[in-house]
Amino acid sequence: MGYGGSHEMNKRHAIGKSLEKRTAKKSKGKVTIGSGNIWFDKEDCKNEDWLFQCKATDKDKYTLKLLDIDKLIKNSKKTERNWAFVVEFNSGNVQERTCYIGTSYEILDEELAELFEYRDTVIENAVKTNGKQITLSKDEMDEKWLKDEWIDYVFEKQNLVLCFLNETDFYKLLIDPEEKIYGCLT
Repeated sequence: MGYGGSHEMNKRHAIGKSLEKRTAKKSKGKVTIGSGNIWFDKEDCKNEDWLFQCKATDKDKYTLKLLDIDKLIKNSKKTERNWAFVVEFNSGNVQERTCYIGTSYEILDEELAELFEYRDTVIENAVKTNGKQITLSKDEMDEKWLKDEWIDYVFEKQNLVLCFLNETDFYKLLIDPEEKIYGCLT
């Protein structure tokens, strides 16, 4: 591999490490040693209540695999924590960075029961898939969020409903709920 390929790998690694550090800081937690590659300490970041897997890309799309979600769910159950999958779309301009955090509908419903009065509509309007992955598109997610809509995906065979919040709302709603300031649900 030439310099160009190595440079790209280093850039992606730096973007990922930066996201892990920010996630740990914003969640009032810590980065997991070795990005969770040690058998007894899995995933990228954690705090007392949450376990996070962090993925950053410099592309406009990210393919979220059910296999990765299953692994995160398994590790969260072992540690008795809620789980969240962090996906960040990067660009050369830090101000254009967009981050969404997904977790299961059940976790959100438990944490935010009073905000989920439209339970059936969330699942009804979700993008359903029988597949093993979903392609998350930055533009589609941004557009939905600007329209004050939840971003939902359903893995029908697994009976798993994923809901994505933008980064700011996730932390204000679930990590710092006393703030009670959020974008999508005002």
